[in-house]
Amino acid sequence: MVVLDDRVRIRTRAGRDVARIVPAIAAAFDRLRPRGAAAGTTTILDVLLRAPLPGEDPNPGLAAATGADLIDLPCSSGHDRTSAPLRARIEELRGFEVRERDGLRVASAFPGLAADVLRQANFAGAAGASALLARREGSPYRPGLRTPDWRLFSAEPGCELVLCGITAEGALVLGAPTAHGLVFGGTTWPTREWRDLAARCREGAPAFEGARIWPSLGPIAWAAPEVWVRVRRDERPGAGTGGPSWRFVRCQEDLSA
Repeated sequence: MVVLDDRVRIRTRAGRDVARIVPAIAAAFDRLRPRGAAAGTTTILDVLLRAPLPGEDPNPGLAAATGADLIDLPCSSGHDRTSAPLRARIEELRGFEVRERDGLRVASAFPGLAADVLRQANFAGAAGASALLARREGSPYRPGLRTPDWRLFSAEPGCELVLCGITAEGALVLGAPTAHGLVFGGTTWPTREWRDLAARCREGAPAFEGARIWPSLGPIAWAAPEVWVRVRRDERPGAGTGGPSWRFVRCQEDLSA
């Protein structure tokens, strides 16, 4: 969140001001601060900092950010805009005089079905965007809340597996479809989303035998193999050595409706 009033503050999700770490980007935002009659009023921008492309920086970090994309406008010159529909906030956002040479740009936004955009992104491959933020055009801005009106679809490498059970500690037991049937696909570290996932499942019989599952994860509540989840490889030191090897990303949604 970029706060513009008597100065520039670039706040992370944890509330830390990192403007001094990215001085060039902060200077670019300083040009957008309210001036004249609006001086001293507050403008708040929802912003994504752009990271270097893979291979450009061997040690990417916040200080290596190359610019920023403006994606929303919760407050404009002291006026609360959170209740305004998204389409109105985006239109007002496009009125800001951002300059690409300063590293700032208004994020591309266009109407369309999420399923169509995802197909186009997959077709574009490496030339396409790394993620898609799908938002309902009439949705308000809800700070700090997860809402079905906003969905993030990342292009990060991952895998789609079937949810076959949930352990007492909240780890997911996963299955991988093969030509010879369902086989054990690994487990995740315990996830906070296990209750929501359990609500989607129907009780089922054990999907496979002899799976290497840590006893410390507790008994398994087996589920009918009907729910697909997206996971990514757990690359932390020690992961995959006789224990969980995946990290939960999301439950796959049907985008055709």
